Amino acid sequence: MSIKNYMLLCVVVSFVVVLAIVFMPGVANSIESELLTFLSTNARE
Repeated sequence: MSIKNYMLLCVVVSFVVVLAIVFMPGVANSIESELLTFLSTNARE
């Protein structure tokens, strides 16, 4: 995969995640809880 395609993929995925967070409260809560779990797990190390 070329760098151009990789960057385009990153932008598209980021855009989709932002739209999901803004327009779907259930998805936003799931993402938030998973992110907090990940951060709290890694903060203990």
